[in-house]
Amino acid sequence: MSRPASMSLRAAALSVLVLGSDAGAQIAPSSGPASPPGQAVREIPPAFRGLWAHVAADCRAGLSAIRAAPVLTIDAEGLKQMEGGFVVTRVTRTPGDLERISLDAHNSGGGEDWDTVEEFTLSKDRRILDWRRLAPDPGPATRLHRCR
Repeated sequence: MSRPASMSLRAAALSVLVLGSDAGAQIAPSSGPASPPGQAVREIPPAFRGLWAHVAADCRAGLSAIRAAPVLTIDAEGLKQMEGGFVVTRVTRTPGDLERISLDAHNSGGGEDWDTVEEFTLSKDRRILDWRRLAPDPGPATRLHRCR
């Protein structure tokens, strides 16, 4: 099923899956394997996981403000936000490019389900993540800032 026009993961209000308090908030670690370059697995590599915001200042506002801000969580299995998210069905690393992965994902939200191909590219310092939908409906990259 194609993505409904009324639903855009990037435009939806985002929520956060955080463990702990303001001082000790962290993303639950995963002990699963990282994807070797050129090979597919079903888990997002640790370098891409974390709490991300569209505006870096939202990261510095404290946990209570983060929960109200456009922040999302990427964990080993996928991406989580208020109106839905996606579950990874395959992760592929580009040979020779450890900062870029492509994901086949099963999305849900607004009472609908659909499949997409997403691309995540990390900056060299791993503080910026560019997220781009490749299919269906390819679009420009959305820049995210690492909070935790």
